[in-house]
Amino acid sequence: MTFHTGQKVICVARAHGPLILGRAEAHVGKTYTIRNLQPIRNGCWTCGNDLGLHFDEIVNPEFETFAGLREISFCSKRFRPVVEHETDISDLKRLLLQPQADRVTA
Repeated sequence: MTFHTGQKVICVARAHGPLILGRAEAHVGKTYTIRNLQPIRNGCWTCGNDLGLHFDEIVNPEFETFAGLREISFCSKRFRPVVEHETDISDLKRLLLQPQADRVTA
């Protein structure tokens, strides 16, 4: 799955490991905006995924890692892109404005 900065995503799975004290967590069903993509060296420790996400809506404190001082990222496997559709209600309007005699019953 391809992600990019500024993209809206929805959380579809809870964290699959222990929560880290002091870290704000993403919640299933909520929408977030990607502010940064972070490669995960050696993969996510629980699923092997190699891409982490940071969000505009959640900024966690940095802490010391093997790669230096970093903000913990969220495993990208927990998120799916939000699909935005422009709503076109012209068909609905046409059906509602159609005279009763022309309507077909199912």
